Amino acid sequence: MLLMTVAGWGQQKSGLDLCLRDKETGEWLIGLFDDFAVYDCEYWNYSEVGDKRIVLTMDGKQKEIKLKKNAIVIDGKKHKTETLTSRYLPDYPVKDETTFFDYILDEAQQTTIRILHISKKRGVEFGVNISKPLSLHGETESVQITDSTGRAEITLPLTYTVKALLTKGRHKNGQLGYFTNMILRPGTKTLLLVDDINKRMYAMGCDSRIINELFATRINTKHYPSFDKAAVMSAEEYIASSKKAMSENIGMADSIDLSHPTLSAKWKSLQSEDERMRYSHCLFQQQYNWSKEDFKKLMPKLMAETNMLSTALPYHTTSDNLNFIFNDYLTFEKERSGWTFPNVVRWLAEAPENGKRLKMSAADRKMFATYDSIAKVAEKLRNEEAARYMYEDDANKAVVKYCSNFYNANIQKKPDVMRLMIAEDIKREWAIMDACNTTATIRDVQKATIVNKMIETYGISLPKDIVASLPNEIHSKYLRKLLTDANQKLIDYVQKTETEQPALQDNRPLESMTDGREIFEKIIAPYKGKVIYLDVWGTWCSPCKMEMKNVPALKETLKGMDVVFLYLCNGSSDESLKNNIKQFGLTGKNVVHYNLPASQQAALEKYIGLEGYPTYKLIDRNGRIMPGRCPRPSQPDMVKTAIEQLQE
Repeated sequence: MLLMTVAGWGQQKSGLDLCLRDKETGEWLIGLFDDFAVYDCEYWNYSEVGDKRIVLTMDGKQKEIKLKKNAIVIDGKKHKTETLTSRYLPDYPVKDETTFFDYILDEAQQTTIRILHISKKRGVEFGVNISKPLSLHGETESVQITDSTGRAEITLPLTYTVKALLTKGRHKNGQLGYFTNMILRPGTKTLLLVDDINKRMYAMGCDSRIINELFATRINTKHYPSFDKAAVMSAEEYIASSKKAMSENIGMADSIDLSHPTLSAKWKSLQSEDERMRYSHCLFQQQYNWSKEDFKKLMPKLMAETNMLSTALPYHTTSDNLNFIFNDYLTFEKERSGWTFPNVVRWLAEAPENGKRLKMSAADRKMFATYDSIAKVAEKLRNEEAARYMYEDDANKAVVKYCSNFYNANIQKKPDVMRLMIAEDIKREWAIMDACNTTATIRDVQKATIVNKMIETYGISLPKDIVASLPNEIHSKYLRKLLTDANQKLIDYVQKTETEQPALQDNRPLESMTDGREIFEKIIAPYKGKVIYLDVWGTWCSPCKMEMKNVPALKETLKGMDVVFLYLCNGSSDESLKNNIKQFGLTGKNVVHYNLPASQQAALEKYIGLEGYPTYKLIDRNGRIMPGRCPRPSQPDMVKTAIEQLQE
C-alpha cells in the first residue's frame, strides 16, 4: 500500500482509491481517495498519513483511522470490512423489515444530497427533482454544477419521505438527463459516489440501503397500452392488457426478490405498490377513452379488486400517480352523483347563498335542458365519437356554444359567483374524500390538494368559509400553512400597488368583430415591423403556468431585441388574469394582454391554429404567423434563434 505526504501548503495525499464496506451492516462505510476521504456523508482532509494509520480532519474535528487486514478501526471502533470493486453495492447480509417513515412534519427540515463525481469532466450538472407539494403538474427541481473537485451539494426542505429523481447532464434539447431514483427523508444527509472512470455508484447515509438497492436493481418494465392505442381497444381488451402488464412487472420484481433474498421490505413494497398505482392511474385515464356509461359500470368493480385509492407506501413516494388517480376519481364521483356542468349552473342560479346574482331566463333553461339530452346520448359513445357528436354536429354544437358562452359571461367572468361555485366544489370533493377507503395521510394530502387545485386553476383568493374550515378539514399544520400562504399571496397581489400596471387591453375597439382574421389583424396592427411572441393560455391551465415561471429568464435572454410579448387569455376572469400577470411578472412596455369574450377568443384561436393550451406562435414583422411549432419559454435559446432568423 502506497501512503505518501506531499510537501507545500501542508496538503496530505494518501495515494489510495479505496471504498470499504462494513461486512456486518453491508453499508458503504468509508471512501479513502488520494486527496480526501468521505465518511459519515462528510468530506475529510488528511492531516497525517502513515503506514497503517491515518488521521482525518474536518472543521476542527478529527478521526483516527487504522487499516488492518479485512478490517478498519475508526476512533477505536473496529469494523470488519471488504473492499468494494463492483459497479453497485453487493447484496446486504441480512434482510431489513423496517418500513418507511410515513408522516408529515409540522415544519420543514433541510435534507442534504452531496454528489462526488469522479470523472475527467468538471462543471457537470446534477439535479434532484421531486413532485411539487399539492400540485398535479410541476416539479421542484434543484440543480448544482460540480466544482473543480467534482463535488456538488443540493439541499431541499422536506417535511415527508419523498421519491426523488436524480438527473445528470443535459440532452441536446436542454432538458436534464434521467439518471436514477432515490428515497429521501427530512433532515437527513446522503452522499452519492458517481464514478464514471471506475464505473461505480454507491450511496452512504441514513437511507442509503434503499438507494443502493434501487441503483443495483433496475427493472425494464413492460409498458401499458398507450393512450392512442387504448382509443381503439375495447374496455375488456384494455383491462386484460393492463392487468397482464402489471402482473408481468410485479413478476419481474418478485423474480429479482427471489434471486436476492436479503432485499429490504422497503424495496419490495416500493416495486409492487408503485406498479399497482401505475395500473390504477392508467385505468382511470380511460374515462377519456371509453364511453361514460361503460366507465361508470366497470370502475367500481375494478376499484374494489385492486383497492386503487390506498397504498402501504408513504404518499409522496408514489404521489405522481396518486395525484392523478384522485383527480380522475373525484371527477368520476362528482359526475356519477349528478354534479355535471348543467347542474352546476342550475345550482348557482337556485342557491340561496347566491342572492340571485346568476339569473337564468326560460330560454337559458331550455338550452341547458337540451344540453342534458345531448350529453345523455354522448354518454353511450366512446370519447372521440362523443366529442364529434357534441362539437361537430351543427345543431348540437350551437347548443354547447350557447351554454359555454353563458358560463363564461355569467360565472367565469364574475369572481363572486366563481367563489360560490369553488366553495361548493371543494365541499363536495371533501365529502367524497371523507367517504373514501384510504389512509388518513392520503385523505389529508388530497383534501389539501383539492383546495390548492382551486387556487392554481382559478387564480382568485379562496372563499372565506373554506379558509375558516381548513383547521377542521386538514389536520397537517404544514399543509394548512401551504394553503394559507398561497391564498395570502393572491390577496397580496390584489392589494399591492404596482408601479407598472398590467397591460390589459381594452376590448371595446374589437366588440363589433366576429371574424378571427379580422380580430387578429386589428390586435397586431400597432406592432407591425416587430416580431411578436404569441402565447395562448388560460389562468386555469397548469401547464401554461408552469411555462410562465420561465418567462423572466426568457425576457432576459431576449433583452435588447425588438420583440412584443402578446398574451391571449382563454376563459378567465379579469381578476384572475390580473393576479396571474402580477404573480408571474408579465408586465413591461413590450407586453400586451387580451381577455376577449368567449366567442371572439374562439374565432381567434381557430384562425391562429390552436394546438392546445398553451399554444405558442411567432409572428414576423409583416404580421404573418409562422408555420410549425414555436419553442416554449423554457427553451429561451431556441426562442432567441428563431426570432433572430425572422429579424435578418
